[in-house]
Amino acid sequence: MQIDSRTRLQFPHLRSSWV
Repeated sequence: MQIDSRTRLQFPHLRSSWV
């Protein structure tokens, strides 16, 4: 699942979970 730039800024901790 790809994360939007603004989403990554709002939920940087979700990066690991969304990868």
